[in-house]
Amino acid sequence: AGSALAEHGRNGEALTFYQRALAEDPDYTLALRNLALVHRERGEIPAAIECLEKLLTLERRDTRGLRLELAHLLDGEGRVAESLAQYEAIATTDDQDPLPWREAGQILHRIGDVAKAETAYRQALKRAPKDAEVAGWLDRLKRGLPLKDEMPDPLAEANIAGDEAALPGLPAGLPRAPTDPSLRLTFDPLRRP
Repeated sequence: AGSALAEHGRNGEALTFYQRALAEDPDYTLALRNLALVHRERGEIPAAIECLEKLLTLERRDTRGLRLELAHLLDGEGRVAESLAQYEAIATTDDQDPLPWREAGQILHRIGDVAKAETAYRQALKRAPKDAEVAGWLDRLKRGLPLKDEMPDPLAEANIAGDEAALPGLPAGLPRAPTDPSLRLTFDPLRRP
């Protein structure tokens, strides 16, 4: 019933249902998982983290997904060391998985721990040698640049601001299509059809 309520956007009622189920059986993992999802959807991140941490004490098999979600939420809350510990736990359980190394590398890159970020990126590439995205991040790290996601898009910023002249090499007054800044779409006058 709680899942049906949550699927129909009735998170408050679903939350109550899951809490009642857990009051009857504190080790009811499905209710705990769903409670974590509802808390996350409602923006109650510390409560979602608490649910995921309890789930990790109850689950003995295949905790990768739980740890990934927990690591992501911890990082979003600024709890970087705890987030990195979750990625490390994933990496130690599956030596061939590049994902924890990729994610840890990005966090370390973002916080400026260059040596550890480089190690993490190299470990990710060791497990997935054709991962161009990680290779690009490693290149940016070596050049002292932030992650690509953190780089400003000068064309998008000029387009949103309505300032064509701010871009070097583009003539002023070029026609532009309307853009939706949330989608980061821009008119590129140099693109060939």
